[in-house]
Amino acid sequence: MASVWMLLLLKSFFMCGLSLDTKLIKVYPKQPILGVFQASLGNKYELNASAARDVCEHLGVTIASKAQVVEAQKHGLETCRFGWIDEQIAVVPRVQVKSNCGSGEVGVVAWRADVNTKFDVFCFNLIDFEIQNQAMTADQKSTEKPITTTPKASTSSPLSSFSIPPALSHNPNPNEIEVERHLPMSGTPASVGVVPVALLITVTFVALLAVFLALHFKMNRSCRMFRDAERRQEDIETEVWKHCSEKDLQKTQEENVQEKEEENDSNSSSSPDQD
Repeated sequence: MASVWMLLLLKSFFMCGLSLDTKLIKVYPKQPILGVFQASLGNKYELNASAARDVCEHLGVTIASKAQVVEAQKHGLETCRFGWIDEQIAVVPRVQVKSNCGSGEVGVVAWRADVNTKFDVFCFNLIDFEIQNQAMTADQKSTEKPITTTPKASTSSPLSSFSIPPALSHNPNPNEIEVERHLPMSGTPASVGVVPVALLITVTFVALLAVFLALHFKMNRSCRMFRDAERRQEDIETEVWKHCSEKDLQKTQEENVQEKEEENDSNSSSSPDQD
């Protein structure tokens, strides 16, 4: 009995030694999808629920939850091997139907097995998730050119050599892209460009109208001044004519009076002679 316990103890130490040797750990895929990847020890299932969690912690990450695996599966994560997750159930993510993988089902196929049953493990790297999520968010905002650069992975964990795939699951509908290109959104230059044109036309029209009114007012004023000048000139000429006429009349009257006086004088002087 003691020998059996000794063998079990040696086996547990041996498994711990294997789980702590990162060289024996294989990961799939090489480029994690939304921070989720599968880790295994060799080609056979070697990890129970407890050892699976230790492997992820030794890699500097955490064991993935079902929600994280589901989200990664929606973005293309697919394996043909079961792995432990945080809820202490084994799952296999499937995108395509395959008879010998996940019982021919698609989605995240679950297997509620005993915690001592050996599977692989699904781990989750938060830093890789944040980098990749930011890349996909930026790609969703761009409607013309997808992101093609590969961000650098974190150097703070043993998985720093993994690269993040560009825009793993963003496949926008071409029809949606055309709609976004042709239909202006609120506050975009498409609606802003119409306002300056209308404003420019209005300002030009107002300016021309102001110039026309100014010219019209100036012409009317010039005509009025010209008519006033003519009227003043006529008044002056009339005054001059009247003055000259009165002067000539006065002179004529004076001459007539003088002539009468002279005639009277002459008549006076000629009267005694006749007597």
